[in-house]
Amino acid sequence: MEAYQLRLVHEQDALDEKTKALYSFLASKQFDSLDAENRFLLKQQYYAMQVYSGILLQRIVLFK
Repeated sequence: MEAYQLRLVHEQDALDEKTKALYSFLASKQFDSLDAENRFLLKQQYYAMQVYSGILLQRIVLFK
């Protein structure tokens, strides 16, 4: 695997870690205590992270 491909795999792994952490936060009582605007934005951020991760995964699949 070439260097740029490894960077892409590492980026996707790191993003998935952050996405899992955000998902845990979204399920927490602390999230429930936030105002509506912040809850909405965090949910949008989670969605965007999932989309981004999916795109990275599609690119990784093309390596093979």
